[in-house]
Formats: sequence, C-alpha cells, structure tokens
Amino acid sequence: MLKKFIAAIGLTMSSLVFASNLLPPYVMDAFEHLRQGSADFFQTKTLSQGLILKSSGHLSLSDSKGLAWIQTKPFLQKTLITDKSVLLQTQSEEPREITASENPEVYKMVSTLKSLFEGNQANLEKNFSVTVSGNSQIWKMTLIPKIEPLSKIVKEISVDGGKQLKDIQIEEISGAKTLITFGTVTPIGKNEREDFNLAKPVP
Repeated sequence: MLKKFIAAIGLTMSSLVFASNLLPPYVMDAFEHLRQGSADFFQTKTLSQGLILKSSGHLSLSDSKGLAWIQTKPFLQKTLITDKSVLLQTQSEEPREITASENPEVYKMVSTLKSLFEGNQANLEKNFSVTVSGNSQIWKMTLIPKIEPLSKIVKEISVDGGKQLKDIQIEEISGAKTLITFGTVTPIGKNEREDFNLAKPVP
C-alpha cells in the first residue's frame, strides 16, 4: 500500500548542504505549493527479486481533511490519512481502518508520508536525519530513519524538487525500491473534494 520521489539537465547547482533544524525556504515553498492542492502521481516499485509493479492515480492534500491518496490503475484503491486515522478502501469494498496497535509499521509509514507531503518539519526531524543540497531551481532532500519501526523497513528516502515536488524515491532494507513522480499541482476541485469522503467503518 505504501507506495511512494532526480531529474536535472543543463542546470548548475550550488554545493551548499543543510543539515540543521531549519529547512531552506525554497524547500518549504515547494511543500507549501502542494498544500490545499492536487497532483497526479506515477509509481514504479521494483521488488528485490526484480519484479516491477506500476500504478498511477492522484493525491489531494487538505489542511483540515488530511491526505487522500487515490490509486486508479491497475485497480481503484483509496487511502485517506488524517492525524487520527488511516482508512483504506479497495474497489467497492467497505473502508477499513488501519490502526497503530494492529499494524504499527504500516501505520507509521503512512503517517510519515502525510508528514512528508505537508512539509511537517518537526515530525520529519523527529523521525529522520535530514540533509538538503542544491538551490531553489533543483534541490534534493535525503531522509535517513533514526527510530523504529521506520528504521527496520526503510533505508533511505530521497525527495527531489524545484519550485514544486518532482519525485520521491524510497529504498527499503529488503532491497525493494519505489519511485513516485508527480504531475503539476493544481487547486483542489469538486471531484478532488470527493476524495475525502471515506467513512470510518462501523464497529
């Protein structure tokens, strides 16, 4: 489920590297560009045995409603991540809730994904050693997990961007690698607002 961000030609880049508790303004601006926005994503996951899995869809991010991750191919799967819960719906099945007590690794990974898209600096630096290199035109942020359970399953996350996020790359301890590339960020419209309407299952 967790699914998951370098590209640059003909541009020179400064050699500045930031490894402090203050992310450069241009990185925060790129995350801010996604706030209250929507973008298409294209994901390729390469498993350790060489099997390649491809999927695509769109994501929407709302300050008040959370992160909606809508996979449309190869099948429909909706994931709604808020500060309090993670809801997952596959095809026409009833939504089910993923809790921290039942599946702590998946819950932590999905919650971290939300923090990443929000540019939540406090949460990122709580869970990762963070370094940033580049400039406002091309930059790269590298995240190394420093607490469990993330450190048990993720070796490194790298985020590439410019004025907006370009791609995320996730390298797992198992050897699996995930690349997620993003389309142009647009304002959330009527159709995207429907993405947040997953209802919590009734006990």
